[in-house]
Order: sequence, then structure tokens, then C-alpha cells
Amino acid sequence: MLCIHKTRTTLNHPQSNGLVERTNRTVMTILRAFIERHRSVRWDELMPQCLLAYRVAVHSSTAYTPSLLTLEHELRLPIKVLTPLAPAECIGSPHYVKDLAHKIAAQHQ
Repeated sequence: MLCIHKTRTTLNHPQSNGLVERTNRTVMTILRAFIERHRSVRWDELMPQCLLAYRVAVHSSTAYTPSLLTLEHELRLPIKVLTPLAPAECIGSPHYVKDLAHKIAAQHQ
């Protein structure tokens, strides 16, 4: 129905999955940049910010953000939380379901 293809990899062996390896490399690059910028060695405190940066960045291979592909909506950044939603952005359930179906179809073409 949704044309989702399951990939199988060995448990606890990310080297067998190229996508996981690429994602790990990208997150490590972002983490290094955050550590250099904040002059911090506490990488564990910076990880949530790094993951947020990764999840809201548009990827060149898909032209979408990871949050849109996994959660079906864009994440609201902290600065956007302070501003109220426009009335056009608040839609009812039937419209949301139809819109979601169209978005899923468009993203997976």
C-alpha cells in the first residue's frame, strides 16, 4: 500500500548498513562542529542540539528533512514556538488526513 521496502541488516553490526554508517558520519561531523564552536568537551550535553540540527536540515538526496519523512511534519524550532500559528496552519482532522495521504504519495515517488 505505501510501497515501503524493508531492509535487513545484522543486529549490532552497523557496518553492514551503509545508510546507518553515512548517518553516523554526518552526526559526528555536526557534533565536532558544535564542540569546536562551543569550546566544550561535554559532547553528551551538545548531542540534543546536534540531532535537532540534523533532523531539520534538508537533505540533498531526498530534498526533504528527516523529520518530515519520519514524523510527517516539520519540527517547530524553539524560535517558532514563541510565535503563534497562523489560522491557515490550523486545519481539521479530515483535511489533515487527506493532506497527509498526498504528502506521503509525493515523498515516496
